[in-house]
Amino acid sequence: MTFKDTFTPQSYIISLYPLGEDYLRLFREKVDRRTEQVSVSSIPAKGYFGVFAHLYALRADTVYLAVPDEADRPLLPILGLVALVVRARRRWIVEPDFSKRAFGLAKGLANALIMAGTLSVGLVRLVRNWFHMGGLLNAARIPVAGNGIKRVLYLKDNFGPTPCVGGSVAHTRGVIGGILANGYDVDVAWSSRQPALPRGKAIETYQVPSPEHFVIPGEVNHYAQNSMFVNFIRGLNQERYGFIYQRISLGNFAGVLLSRLRGLPLILEYNGSEVWLSRNWGRLLVFEKLAERVERVCLKHAHMIVTVSETLREELITRGVEENRIVSHPNGVDTTDYDPNLFSPHRIKAIRERYGFPPEGVIATFVGTFGQWHGAEILAGALKHMSEDDPEWLTRSGLHVAFVGDGTKKKVVEEILSPPGLRPYYTLTGLVSRDETPALMAASDILVSPHVPNPDRSPFFGSPIKLFEYLASGRAVIASDLAQIRDVLDGCPRVNNLENLGKQADGTQCGVLVPPNDEVALATALRFLTEEAEWRTLAGQNARKLAVNRYTWDHHVSAFLSHMEAIVG
Repeated sequence: MTFKDTFTPQSYIISLYPLGEDYLRLFREKVDRRTEQVSVSSIPAKGYFGVFAHLYALRADTVYLAVPDEADRPLLPILGLVALVVRARRRWIVEPDFSKRAFGLAKGLANALIMAGTLSVGLVRLVRNWFHMGGLLNAARIPVAGNGIKRVLYLKDNFGPTPCVGGSVAHTRGVIGGILANGYDVDVAWSSRQPALPRGKAIETYQVPSPEHFVIPGEVNHYAQNSMFVNFIRGLNQERYGFIYQRISLGNFAGVLLSRLRGLPLILEYNGSEVWLSRNWGRLLVFEKLAERVERVCLKHAHMIVTVSETLREELITRGVEENRIVSHPNGVDTTDYDPNLFSPHRIKAIRERYGFPPEGVIATFVGTFGQWHGAEILAGALKHMSEDDPEWLTRSGLHVAFVGDGTKKKVVEEILSPPGLRPYYTLTGLVSRDETPALMAASDILVSPHVPNPDRSPFFGSPIKLFEYLASGRAVIASDLAQIRDVLDGCPRVNNLENLGKQADGTQCGVLVPPNDEVALATALRFLTEEAEWRTLAGQNARKLAVNRYTWDHHVSAFLSHMEAIVG
């Protein structure tokens, strides 16, 4: 049987990260209405060979390489190889203005040669970095003292185009906003795509050039980006800063070098080991030992390490970090952005109409990047269970479940929800812009955070930003009974105690805790909050108060700034 005999007419648009629904809508209007998205980062296969095998199984009439933004252009050589793996009749590059240009085998081979040359230079850099890290591991951390300057250099040194939504995006905006609120000015040095920043006159930004071409293995690019970042920042006037703030990321040690070069205190933000994340939730690193060395160097030379959970604090101590260098405080939320009073009944009605929600139904919403830890598939399983266990109740109740976002687990969710009888009871919105998300939450009645335990059975270390955004939205929450999530929702009833509750939630109750990975328990909690409208409303009001009183970004930032002032005198 020939390729032509088995060919299924289909168009694919290939990108590194999931594309937003607004971009996809314009793409389908201007380029090709038949297009289905293929996000390389969302392919569930392990390792590069698994990814290429997945792509080779696809058949297409046309493949498009998306360049939504100039920051995505360095990815074209890699995406070009991906396009050649997919069996297709035609291949096009689609520019930011939606114009097209052909992409063929000759261009793909030329890109492969460029990548080979870039890779050889990158491998030499890795060897140099290996020995450099060895020297830094044997060097002492430099002593620092306060200089009284209330201006911060914030380093956003991430390789390549980063997602435009998600926890890391909200975290960057929130921390910078918190620093500004504490009376500091901020200079933000960023690469690739400018981060979402709070509005304010006390922010200056510097765009750092990115490598011209990206290569495989992907981690080689991180070290190239780090080298360019250091060279660029050296040209800034470091004497104008009181300290450096850096979020730890793979292959990123720019903050350490600049701190030692200029004698400035370094605050390192630690949200978990990038090596652990790659090993358990991503793809195995080819140069894992070097990545481990970089992490150890950053942890050794930072004057203060900010982390977001007690589990991470304990992990840092076991890795040799002194307790007096660690500040642990949960993540936060901009409660102004998520104030439900910002959205009129007319706006909420319009949002429900736009996404096809029933106008009078009870909307239970999951918002996330469909990551390995988010548990979106557990919510899908709970809905499926409800349709099988009591379909009459599901029809009568008006419950409708919204899945907002995109990512690795979306295909799993779609498979669970594939029975035709389920279709009236859910909506998959796709990736929604950050500005639209608060309105979607306000248009919901219940917000669901079904996080799952770590796959290696290590303690759950997360501090889900989405949980705090849920609370600030003033809606009743269903969340997994896990570590910090449990602590934040202290006072909320567990699902097996719902029958003992009154009609009104008391002042400490803002939702329901359910065992992680338990679809039946999650279905029970959904049914309770759907039926008990008064309890649900009061719980939402309590949730809003909890966020405002304890979990703003100002709380988070104030905790580490006061500690820094104590360290540097």
